[in-house]
Amino acid sequence: ENENDFPSSISLAGILILIMDPGALFSISFQLSFISVIFIVEGLGIFDRNSLIFSEKLVARAGLMMLVTVLAGLGTFPLTARYFHIISPVMPLSNLILVPLTGFLVLPLGLVVLGSFSFFPGFAGALVFICEKIILLIITISEFLVSLPGAFFRTFTLQWVYIAMIYLVLAA
Repeated sequence: ENENDFPSSISLAGILILIMDPGALFSISFQLSFISVIFIVEGLGIFDRNSLIFSEKLVARAGLMMLVTVLAGLGTFPLTARYFHIISPVMPLSNLILVPLTGFLVLPLGLVVLGSFSFFPGFAGALVFICEKIILLIITISEFLVSLPGAFFRTFTLQWVYIAMIYLVLAA
């Protein structure tokens, strides 16, 4: 897909969602999802995206993962501060560790469990046991990261005018 098509694609997606549910505009998940996608795509456009995406080198792939995490965090921190009254400097590190564990292990294994528990309950039970251990690891890592000094800062409720100013500065 041509990178020049992105603004129209994201706009079309947003419009379709809002046609089906106009109240989604005020949904935290809608706002966080769209702003993170916009920051990731536009932020990667600043870098040599193709060398990162198509590189066979592990360092480039790890760099891409880190960049995507930082861009998503940069895009969402004003809204996170507004809605949840918190900013977390350890978020990029936690996402680098916890998102792959959840997205590439727990979620796929959970889907296999759903598809197999009626036919192979013993197999499904073993997978549930593995998922439980991974989830316990995720909880342990999360608790450790949150316990680090400076892991998060409480904020006041950011007013929309300040959020707009932050996004203007980030866009510049």
